[in-house]
Amino acid sequence: AYLCLVLVVACASQTQRGDTPRARPVLAQIERQSMNFDTPAWQAIDKLIEEQKLEAARTALVELRTQAAASGKHADWTRALVRGVQLSTALGGVETAVRNLRQAEWPKDGFSRLLLELYYAGSLLEYLNQYGFEIDAREHVSAKADAVPLDLKLWTREQIVHEALSALARVWSQRESLSGPANL
Repeated sequence: AYLCLVLVVACASQTQRGDTPRARPVLAQIERQSMNFDTPAWQAIDKLIEEQKLEAARTALVELRTQAAASGKHADWTRALVRGVQLSTALGGVETAVRNLRQAEWPKDGFSRLLLELYYAGSLLEYLNQYGFEIDAREHVSAKADAVPLDLKLWTREQIVHEALSALARVWSQRESLSGPANL
């Protein structure tokens, strides 16, 4: 949430200063999505979570995510990915949750990708916050973050922060597509 706030404030401060648009590449506007999560499938998952049946909820999420991906329902697909990370984290698997998010297939639409990049960066920082003492004792393993499988148990603080900043940079590079009037 904090990362989203920083991004919004940074974008808003530029437009409030009256900056004139420079010659920048024109990016496609983020497409509007229908976000109706008051469906029987989501209600069933929410009920399982409310009843603390987290493993059953995670199983239902995988099925919903698969169906959403197959039918091109990007909002459901994106939400299922995020909720999957939340459930895996609640079940004690932060490293696995972050790795699964990064390695999962993501929707191709811009809005979903931006949300998932923000969530990925936030998840990395949350992992760093929870396991900072253990992480600080690690030795640096020299390899590019994308060249090796995402194994957070080996990464140092610097590597985790670098990966989080890289995700935020990918979002920042697409900020033009977020400009303009809101179309919710």
